[in-house]
Amino acid sequence: MAFSGGEVVVCADSAFYNGIEFPDFEKETRDALQAMLPYYATANNPLDMTFTMSYDSDVFAQALQTVMDDKNIGMCLLCFTILQKNIAPDVITMIEGIEKVMEKGRVKPIAFVPLMENTRERALVERLEVVGVPILPPTNYAFTVLKHLADFIQYDAKEHDLDIVLPSSGVAPGGANVKALTERESKEALGKYGIPVTREVVVPCDIGQDKAAMAAEQLGFPVVMKIESEQIMHKSDIGGVVLNITNREEAAMAFTRILDNARKNAPEAHLGGVSIQEMAPKGLEIIIGVNNDPQFGPAVLCGLGGVFVEIFKDVSLCPAPVSRAEATGMLKKLQGYPLLAGARGGSALDEEAIIEAIMNVSKYAIDHIDSVSQIDINPVLVYSKGSGITAVDALILKKTQ
Repeated sequence: MAFSGGEVVVCADSAFYNGIEFPDFEKETRDALQAMLPYYATANNPLDMTFTMSYDSDVFAQALQTVMDDKNIGMCLLCFTILQKNIAPDVITMIEGIEKVMEKGRVKPIAFVPLMENTRERALVERLEVVGVPILPPTNYAFTVLKHLADFIQYDAKEHDLDIVLPSSGVAPGGANVKALTERESKEALGKYGIPVTREVVVPCDIGQDKAAMAAEQLGFPVVMKIESEQIMHKSDIGGVVLNITNREEAAMAFTRILDNARKNAPEAHLGGVSIQEMAPKGLEIIIGVNNDPQFGPAVLCGLGGVFVEIFKDVSLCPAPVSRAEATGMLKKLQGYPLLAGARGGSALDEEAIIEAIMNVSKYAIDHIDSVSQIDINPVLVYSKGSGITAVDALILKKTQ
């Protein structure tokens, strides 16, 4: 509620950018307010009262009480700047009106939101303090404060897992000696915790390209072939990945090319063979990960995956263990969440499968809190609602001390 249309606009913008809602007035409220306003004013929320209500404290009190009685309204914000010494008569009218409303007792929270910061007239501040009306900082800061207040009010401990699980050792992930599990080992470990992973078989380096091609055919085309090595964590960077192999000839050539690239570009790495994996259908790529902090324990991450995680950095975090409500909240915080919900006529994707995966990864991290340093499952392919997900690549880093 403001006497200035400019203040109404500034407050509306600041509230929007801070996620604060201005609910619509009920029809009865609009009609009652419209009767108090001049013909050129409109009874909307936020409300430009015009200076019509600044001349009579009874009229202002009636307008304030009308707004308070609206079932959609939880708090009243009065947008006005209280200057020191240069006290405007309308400020006195407003404070007198507030005092009259407070005397009746049918009240909701009220706060002053000044348009600009300044030294305030102490006598007027004290009058507001007596009736329980705080003066907030100017608009942008005020609505940031109010957003925190709204989040605090809506917080429900039952929707959160408040267990605190900390590592027994104080070794930092970045400084710890770590060992990377191979992709196959990482997927096997996560698969035991309910993470859907691709079918695969690892063939040794000396098997020969013909037998490797036969193994690919037995798994079923199309397939993906990747180098298998603990020392090569970013396989595509050294030419260690070939996608969409559709026949034995392509498989034989890919087997030879992958080994040649690995020996040339990572000569110090121990090669455990070539992993032949089913080629999963295309889906939306997301990432699920964990970083195990030595003080705070494991934090679970989710976001848009593939190369997008580095480009857009659209991720959300939550300390483990992660409840269902928290996992749901992590997804909804993402800028890319509309892609999951079915933006612009697209089909909705399997949010429930992602939520289950986040919770399962969280459980794995907690169960292995003293041995796991980091987890990176990227990408996880998400399919239409009810069709599940598939983790096509995974990496687990384990502490060695």
